[in-house]
Amino acid sequence: MIWCVAYDQKNASNTLGMPIRLDTDFNKRSARSSLEDTYGQTIADATLAMQLLVEKTSIPVEPNRLAVYALLAKVYLYMADYENAFKYAD
Repeated sequence: MIWCVAYDQKNASNTLGMPIRLDTDFNKRSARSSLEDTYGQTIADATLAMQLLVEKTSIPVEPNRLAVYALLAKVYLYMADYENAFKYAD
């Protein structure tokens, strides 16, 4: 929300989003992706994290699946996808 404009489904494929780097080669030139790709990659990364993290940890500051649910709820809320936002917030 700080580095991109608000998500608008009609214009998301034409609006600039954030640069997405999926490898560590710093010699490759970065380019800004579309807003649709930015949100799509965020959702894909969070979905992968959901599979890799445990449901709950005994140490409060360790990452866990509950944090991923909160992130997905917030992302879907920004996208005005209220059904998925409720699903992950619940």
